[in-house]
Amino acid sequence: MTNPLQANQSVATTDLNLITVIPDELLQGTTNSEFSQTDLQNIYQTFPRSTTAIEGTKTYYDFQGSPYHYEFWLSEGGTQDQKAWNFTNDNQNALYGAPLTAHVSATLVWGPAKEESI
Repeated sequence: MTNPLQANQSVATTDLNLITVIPDELLQGTTNSEFSQTDLQNIYQTFPRSTTAIEGTKTYYDFQGSPYHYEFWLSEGGTQDQKAWNFTNDNQNALYGAPLTAHVSATLVWGPAKEESI
């Protein structure tokens, strides 16, 4: 694999298919004002649950030229309630216009990414 993800590496939003996951209206607010707890809970509710991954949009290749991509799973917490609490807690002081934090695990999957993000 050329340039695979490393442990504790941040993943760029351009490498995730979040455009189709989080509706724009949940991310729009006054720049430098904090997200409310309700906003953060609503954003969390748009994430795929434990049966569906957030699809990576970047294709990686092994040394033989075979394509792979990553699928990302929310990983902080054992239950959906714990994962929701951790997401809102991790972002409790997040500002509109700044990145949000979501702890994920990555699974390498054979085949090209389904769609490059815009």
